[in-house]
Amino acid sequence: MKKRAIAYIGGPRQLQDFIWYYLANGKDYVWDLVCQPMYKEMGLETVCRQSGLFEEIYMPDSFLSRSKKELVKIGATMGLYWLFGKSKQYAKKEIAKFMDMNRYEHMCLSTVRGVTCGMMALAADDSISIDLMEDGYGDNTDAHAKLELYRLKEPFYLVAYFFAKMGYCNPNGLFPLKSTKKCCRYSAKPETLSKELYKEVRLLGDMSCVNAGEYDDLMRKTFGELEDYSNAQAILYTTAMKDFSEDYLYYIDLACKYLADKEYTEVAVKRHPRDQEDYVIQGCDVISLNPQIPGEIIAKNLCNQEIYLMFPSSTLDAFEDSEKSVNIFEFTGLADQAYYTSSFSNAIQTVRKIRGLSVNIIKL
Repeated sequence: MKKRAIAYIGGPRQLQDFIWYYLANGKDYVWDLVCQPMYKEMGLETVCRQSGLFEEIYMPDSFLSRSKKELVKIGATMGLYWLFGKSKQYAKKEIAKFMDMNRYEHMCLSTVRGVTCGMMALAADDSISIDLMEDGYGDNTDAHAKLELYRLKEPFYLVAYFFAKMGYCNPNGLFPLKSTKKCCRYSAKPETLSKELYKEVRLLGDMSCVNAGEYDDLMRKTFGELEDYSNAQAILYTTAMKDFSEDYLYYIDLACKYLADKEYTEVAVKRHPRDQEDYVIQGCDVISLNPQIPGEIIAKNLCNQEIYLMFPSSTLDAFEDSEKSVNIFEFTGLADQAYYTSSFSNAIQTVRKIRGLSVNIIKL
């Protein structure tokens, strides 16, 4: 009889990584899933079920969907448990509300940045082995990161520090988390990691470990076929601007106006999975691509389209050695917001290191 394992997935790119992981390492297990998109409208559960890889799927609500009053109460309770040395007990109690961890011998977590997935790692007994993947560039935590006073005004910065310090999770990948030391970490760029944070570091997405035909078939079964965007002169990869500004529609409009001024007749728009907004580009037909299909898949199928991004993204890793030129919008109206500027700066430094990629920054 096969052993039972549990996965955590919060987005379609994480599901793509899990498909590789399953084919490379996961066939010896029967898999269940904790599926936790930030918004239910993302439709993540649908593509996870289409994959056929999971027997049971748990759908706990995102912590960020709760009211501020509830979150303050939860944070205070977490703090009290930590003060009495019982963070692990708190994590076990919360996870037990929707699943029985005693059923499982192995975990594959797409990240520990979120509260639920972070607590899954914390709650796991030593008898449960844990493999940890990554959620983009933001998962590359510096093992020696310290609290920086000049960043205290940055949204959630102090909260991230205390959540990591208490051992619950690692918001925004800012601070080391002790529970990851029992994890085998998979990364697309293992050389960039602080390896002392993990039990072992391995290469994520090594296609020599899987059958390419089986992988392609499972990807098509899961995500479906791409829309035809062969006649588009440009493609826009969006980001969830709500992460950076309450006035997010203003910045979306800036990007759309810039593309309208370029006088394209047809533009393909690949929305970030958390981006629920409509994109209207005056004088132009907009082809809205399925936001569930990972951007890396679309990237590999581009022809001569001009490429625009609303934020530096790990999607650009798909263009390595392709000699492509990409345009990345930098919104100057957010220059005084520490979270946006620090995130943009860190991500663009990583993007500039991608071999064969030419980057053009467009300030809006």
